[in-house]
Order: sequence, then structure tokens, then C-alpha cells
Amino acid sequence: MSEIVSAAEAPGNQFEGIRVADSDFVAAPAEGSTIEAGEVEEVFRAEIEEDGQFSSYRSVQLGGELDPTGQSAQGKLFIDLRDDSDNPVDDRTEVRFIGRPKNGNRREPITEWYPLRDLARDDPRQRQPLPPATDEQGNPQLVGPGRILGVEVRNGATSITIDLTNSVIDLPAIAGY
Repeated sequence: MSEIVSAAEAPGNQFEGIRVADSDFVAAPAEGSTIEAGEVEEVFRAEIEEDGQFSSYRSVQLGGELDPTGQSAQGKLFIDLRDDSDNPVDDRTEVRFIGRPKNGNRREPITEWYPLRDLARDDPRQRQPLPPATDEQGNPQLVGPGRILGVEVRNGATSITIDLTNSVIDLPAIAGY
């Protein structure tokens, strides 16, 4: 089974919408370290069936349906990355979510790269929509049991440091149990 599984391969058959928060992640090795300009590093991670609220679920699909009015945060992504002094990270930093095996480094992108300046919006109407993740055939793309959901960052212009304790993540997901 790949680190990202289709709905047909997904364990369990009951799904519910959840909000994923920074408290659902643990620090990855690059968290708190200087990430040099141009490098791609995983800063936060969560193991499905182990970490945060993911411990209650066997699979997770990032994304969710938008509020039909577009006025609320439903179906939208909010990320405010900060350093260990609680200063905002350079807004040229880009963020994406990946899936990978627990003991491997073969990453599979779940989302595209999003510029941080588009993610830290207080007004929910201006936040980045995050539709349910799908594969090339349009099937739901799920991170399965024992797999890692990771948050990667890059900044081509300057070095950065990311601190999980001071950062905020809020995104929609669909979790199966």
C-alpha cells in the first residue's frame, strides 16, 4: 500500500468532517532549526492512528466542502507560521502537505505549494479554499493507518526557523474510522 491510498483501499467505512489544528502535529526534525534558503524541510508531522486527534482515525483526507455562502472558514485553510520568538515567518515562505511512510522518506504531495502570505488571513472570506484532496483520476486521496501526514516548508529568498508552539494551523479534513 502506498503512503497515500485511494478510498477503495482505505480502512474503515465511516467518515466525518474534522478540523485539523497545530495541536494534532508533533515537531519534525527540522522544526526549530534554521532552514536555509531553497531547502525543502518537513517541520511538523502526525502519524495516523497515533498523534493528536488522528489517534482516533484510520485514514484522513485533507480538505473539505466550502460554505456555499463563502463567508465562513468552512473548507478553508489557515496557517500562521512563527519562529521561536513568536515573530511571523517571512511571508515568501511556501507550505504544502505530504504523505509518506512512517520509516521512509518517499514523499507524495497532497497539496500544491501555498504562499504563506495567502494563508494567514484573519478574514475567513479571504482564506485559501482547500477542496478534498484527490488523485489524478479524481478519487479521494487518503493518508492511511501508520502513515505520516507532514507539513513541508520552503523559502527561496531567505533562511527561516519554524516553531510549532508559536504557530497556528487550522484546516478541514475528512477522517475515517
